[in-house]
Amino acid sequence: MEMKSLIDDGLEMSSSEAMQEPAVDGEQTALALLRLAGFGAWSILRGSRVLRWDDCMHSLFGLDSGTFSGKKEDFFDLVHPQDRDRVRRQFLDAFYEGAQFVSEYRVVWPCDGSAHVLRSKGQMFQGETSGAGRMAGICWDVTEAREKEQELALERHRMRFFVENVPDKIYFKDVSGRFLRINQAMRDWFGEEEDEGVIGKTDFGFFTEEHARQAFEDEYNVISTGAPIVHKEERETCRDGRTTWVSTTKMPLRDPDGRIVGICGISIDITRQKRIEARLLERLEELRIRNAELEEALRRKS
Repeated sequence: MEMKSLIDDGLEMSSSEAMQEPAVDGEQTALALLRLAGFGAWSILRGSRVLRWDDCMHSLFGLDSGTFSGKKEDFFDLVHPQDRDRVRRQFLDAFYEGAQFVSEYRVVWPCDGSAHVLRSKGQMFQGETSGAGRMAGICWDVTEAREKEQELALERHRMRFFVENVPDKIYFKDVSGRFLRINQAMRDWFGEEEDEGVIGKTDFGFFTEEHARQAFEDEYNVISTGAPIVHKEERETCRDGRTTWVSTTKMPLRDPDGRIVGICGISIDITRQKRIEARLLERLEELRIRNAELEEALRRKS
């Protein structure tokens, strides 16, 4: 039997009444599957003010079985105040204009004041015998899904905030060495305001052949072996003449199935440290030479 007939004939009665009414196996199976999946069922005749809910609908709204009055306004009162006007408009538009009712909203349980997120779908059906229309539909809880979505969104925000604001250059590349994403520090270093000037290009578009070739070989080894490169000090020679020193870490970039699909890297600018080290080495060499000259002078005097 079609779902339309099931909703028209089976959902008008309460769940306890449905237990007493004879029904073909198909109807019983469909209703049982709806309840098993956590779907509530509801219906309302065109021109009627009474919403009929099954037991699962009561449970979704935090009510004891059979306690819902059936009044549309009592339904709207259970909806969160910030969602109420929108849901009322959506429901009444669907009911009076024959449109499909699709809505997601929060409800406040009267028993404990807790908020839950529900999703409802309904459709106006024309009666096969009486000709009277009936709007019927289903409702289910999506609270856990929405909470997980919010958690993931917050986690993405935190990660994006970190990547974009850390002073070190962070980048992601595919297996061919093409840039997939870079952070603000790297945009600044490349002199680009937007990603478009970098995404899809390789190191060969920004560095000299010698440095780009070495970086490509390093990344090929990471992709081939899965072994990361950690804190490698290297001299970057750019095509525009700049020379910098960085401490580079490169790791394999894996997809959700664990397959290596590229590399992710971070380059920490150590140019200042290297210059200080070079000056210290020059100073040490000067002292060594001066010391050798003094020792030679003392030797001659003796």
